[in-house]
Amino acid sequence: MDSKEVLQQYIVGAMKSQSAIAELEKNLVDTSDFLKMQEAARSRYVIGFIRRVVQFKREEASAKDICLNIRDLILV
Repeated sequence: MDSKEVLQQYIVGAMKSQSAIAELEKNLVDTSDFLKMQEAARSRYVIGFIRRVVQFKREEASAKDICLNIRDLILV
């Protein structure tokens, strides 16, 4: 599953954070060509976003942190 699909599944609640991160980490293994390298980079950003959301829910991250993370995700 690519990073966009995993992110969508996480946002709608069909996938929990731990399983989403585990799925995304599979994309980090193979970077044999340019497209796979791009997908690995996108996966890293999505992993960071999911971790930040979890921190925000635990009140360990501020709303500003979430906004900056969303901005980074959009730019990628």
